[in-house]
Amino acid sequence: MVSSASWQQCQSLSKMSVRIVALSCIASLLLSVSPAVNALHIRGTWDSSRFYLFLAKFGVQKTVLESMAATRGYVYGNVTLAGQRQASSGRQRAPVTLVVVDSEYFQDLYTNSSRQPHNDESCRRMFNKIDRLAWHPQCRQQGKEDFLRSVPCPTGRLCPEEDEPSRVIPGWQLTYAIQDTKQPRYWYLSLVACSLNPDNCQWEATHTGSSSLTLAYDLWLVNGAPSQRHVNKLEHQFSFDEHDILEIYGVFLMLYAALAGAVHAKLLRRQEPFTWGVAAQCWLEVAGAFLCCVHLAKFAGDGVGASGLWAAGELLRRWADAVFILLLILAARLGLQGRPDPLGTGILLASFLTVSAGFYLWSLAEVSQVEDVGVFDTVPSCLLLALRFPLVCWFLAELPGRPGRDFGRIDVLQFAAGFLLWLVALPILVLVSETQVSALWRQKCVLSVSYGTNFVAASAFIYALFTSQQHDGAKYDYLMTAEESPEHRSRLRDGPAASGNGSAGIAAEEDKLN
Repeated sequence: MVSSASWQQCQSLSKMSVRIVALSCIASLLLSVSPAVNALHIRGTWDSSRFYLFLAKFGVQKTVLESMAATRGYVYGNVTLAGQRQASSGRQRAPVTLVVVDSEYFQDLYTNSSRQPHNDESCRRMFNKIDRLAWHPQCRQQGKEDFLRSVPCPTGRLCPEEDEPSRVIPGWQLTYAIQDTKQPRYWYLSLVACSLNPDNCQWEATHTGSSSLTLAYDLWLVNGAPSQRHVNKLEHQFSFDEHDILEIYGVFLMLYAALAGAVHAKLLRRQEPFTWGVAAQCWLEVAGAFLCCVHLAKFAGDGVGASGLWAAGELLRRWADAVFILLLILAARLGLQGRPDPLGTGILLASFLTVSAGFYLWSLAEVSQVEDVGVFDTVPSCLLLALRFPLVCWFLAELPGRPGRDFGRIDVLQFAAGFLLWLVALPILVLVSETQVSALWRQKCVLSVSYGTNFVAASAFIYALFTSQQHDGAKYDYLMTAEESPEHRSRLRDGPAASGNGSAGIAAEEDKLN
């Protein structure tokens, strides 16, 4: 029995856990709903006095010659003056430049953009490498790559570099058609307060003093021509590194929903502590996958999605891992039929959730598309992965504990080896993917393998729990059957008299001997 003081402490801990959940979800929403670079339909305004603005990074798929229009990458949209007198002449020299380049040329552009002072020499350094290949209608007519657009474009007209109107997506002012028949590749979109002077073909800074302008941009980045989006609606809006991500989340959403349903159907009738724990873990996975699917489904339609739901879903998935790790440690200590101390377990659970949420929110703040820093490349994520190794030691230290622990049909050595492998799987997977897998394939690789190992581990734990409860239930049924048998009822009915007669007989024999 739990004392009233312990029960009050448990209630206070549960309230604290609810606050942690609420605050963490709110924080993840606030941290994720800001930069426009999270979306592949980007809209906003920019003051050219800021000199440089990174807009987006987008993975363009490999171009297939047999279906060129459906497999090219496209960047299209409008860039106009905002809140000022609109440019009306196509012959007017635009003050800034829109740049679309791949990673080979982006590094020089981005690195030199931060150097002070921002002047003509800064512009020349930024475009030094790009000028070797970039085409320009007056200065570089021999250029092979269509990297540059002079913006803002004249109101109601195409940008000056769009000399073939048939190649421009109808209803928009500019279009880049990107093709690479060798491999998928990242492309980077930027606005720079520099312009190429057609008189001397030199780059000049155009942001100083009263000449600064505020631009409004509305740009789309897609794989496949907009007229061909029906070919694959689930990939058209997505960067190549996010292709198939929606399908992965959808598959595991259904698998975990089935697993959670099985837990409720088969296990909750016994009301065991570990049953409630694994049910909570499964439903956290279901909720996390559902929120991610909602974001991705919306993104497939509008190119923006709901990044706050994505962040909250990923946080719930990390909490599911934290709950499962705690279940493994408690099972190693007590067996699957043990009853953990409510107060101590509540403290551990609150600690695990708080640490997991804190590190995840910290990692969101450090993610950078410009420098190719993903969630697992950040310091907090590395620390969180490193924490798994002390937890492994804790798990192993609990195994030689109390004798007679029940792990169902799984031997204690099998239990230890199998779940030890799961505990170290994620750090090993991240290490291999970061060193051996291209960034274009890394996200889907880590997501699918980690989801798969988590699902297999949860299924194995539920199987062990189910067989353990079956074994315990069989013993209970056997005892109940034995107690209800006619012989047992007869012994219970006649037992006292038989016992009394037996005692009298023994006493009589003793008297005879004496």
